[in-house]
Order: sequence, then C-alpha cells, then structure tokens
Amino acid sequence: MDLCIFCEYIAGRLPWYPVWQCEHGVVFLNLRQRSEGALLVAPRRHAESITDLSAAELHGLLSLATDATNLLFRTFEPDGLHTWCNSGAAAGQSEPHFHFQIVPRYEGRPYTFDSSRALVNTTNVVLASTLEKMKPHLLKISGARPA
Repeated sequence: MDLCIFCEYIAGRLPWYPVWQCEHGVVFLNLRQRSEGALLVAPRRHAESITDLSAAELHGLLSLATDATNLLFRTFEPDGLHTWCNSGAAAGQSEPHFHFQIVPRYEGRPYTFDSSRALVNTTNVVLASTLEKMKPHLLKISGARPA
C-alpha cells in the first residue's frame, strides 16, 4: 500500500485538526475547505471502501456523521449540507481511505464540485479558528468531546 495520508493523520505523524473521535472512527476538519466547517469522517483503521468495513465500524461512522451534521447546524447554521462518499478513483475518491465528506452549504455563496485534489489547502489560522467555533457546541452533541 502507498502512503495513506488519513492513516498518517490518525497516527499523529502529520498535522491535522481532529474534532472528536470514537472507537471506530474520527471526525476532522478537511484541510481543503470548500466551505467553512467542512468535515471528514473516516474509520480509524485503513479501509478503502465501505465494503471493507465491519457492521460495527459502519455503525460507528454513521453515528459520527450524524453528530457531525448536528454540530455543523449548531455552529454555522447553514442552509443545507452536502454529504457524500466516493468509492474508487473512477468515482472521484481523492484519498484511498474510506471517508464521508460533510460540507455546509449557503444560498448565494459560490461552491465548487472540483476534486479535493484541485482545491488549495486552507491556512492553519483559518482551520484553528473554525475548530474554536465548533468547540462550545461539541458538549451539546451526544457523546462528542473535543479531541
């Protein structure tokens, strides 16, 4: 297997912005923000596709995705959310580690459907500020505690 950037984040070998985690997965800020608060939900262990996950892992990830959705609505009050996962490079999966993307959407604000690889990294200052905005709302989400 080639280097998996998500596995490197989860192992703490690369800088990242974890929001919270559970036994089976992690929620973290996407370093390439399409919209402020864009989150990724990924399993702790390397799995490339949803079919590589156990039922317990999938249940844990779906629970994290639900909590992440509630967190985004509480923190940023978006008009909607764009939630998806791609499986395989042909389907647009940019990293070979299964993950959900959850992105706040706002009426009248520009949005791109470009590949994540085509987006520029968001500055550390902006990512840290986004994480700080979320922290007070984490305590209102079932089971979520700041990472």
